[in-house]
Amino acid sequence: MTPLLRQKILDAMNNARQTVKNGQMLLSEGEYALPAAEMPDLVWNCEKEEEIHEFLQDYCEAYPFMNGNFPTQINMLDLSWNHFGLDVSDYDTFIQDGISINPTFNMFQPYFMARSPIFTGSFRLDVYYSKAETLACAMYDCDVGNKVGNGYPANFTTQIMCIVDPKVQFGEELYQVASSATDYIPPTEDVICRDSFLMIEHREMFMKKINEIRSKIAEGSYVLENGNTALKALNMSNLVRLIILTTK
Repeated sequence: MTPLLRQKILDAMNNARQTVKNGQMLLSEGEYALPAAEMPDLVWNCEKEEEIHEFLQDYCEAYPFMNGNFPTQINMLDLSWNHFGLDVSDYDTFIQDGISINPTFNMFQPYFMARSPIFTGSFRLDVYYSKAETLACAMYDCDVGNKVGNGYPANFTTQIMCIVDPKVQFGEELYQVASSATDYIPPTEDVICRDSFLMIEHREMFMKKINEIRSKIAEGSYVLENGNTALKALNMSNLVRLIILTTK
């Protein structure tokens, strides 16, 4: 990595962070991510870059991963951003293309950010963690053509991997919501679950609807589909946690 390439990636991620801070990050559902109170710029971590580079070198040397020899010094799930290319000759264009493909660094997918910045574990969003401090990326050319023969569609591959530290943990806010978001009400703990096909706002909707019905039953005012009124319940408190089981 050259200083110019490092700066290109660093600027792109810091610009994305400021876009969130300013409340201008457009999500895939046409809504905007909640604005952040603070979002300091990341700085480069050269030592971490060396660690990632060593991993990529080991990854290349181990390819095609026979006898369980996959390198493990870096958890692939910790990657904040990565990009892959074949027979790359222009690294500046390669990196710019990767940024252009994913300019929001995964923020376009988690539309739940319009409701709450609480991290629920689906997409790696450390780029937008306000307590994150450093960014490191490394790039490596791997001569896979020589390793697998003519069956591979290129002479070599180029892989770039980036990691932001420290990392947000499940249930933690990526950032504190700015005071300008005057209608923001933090979700209650009972609807904060690991991501599935449901997001926080879906769980809140289910909880609200079910508890409305339970309240009417407790009051003796719930009308059944046949027009009769349900018998009044002696003890019918609100639910405090929603658990939905899904099958594949």
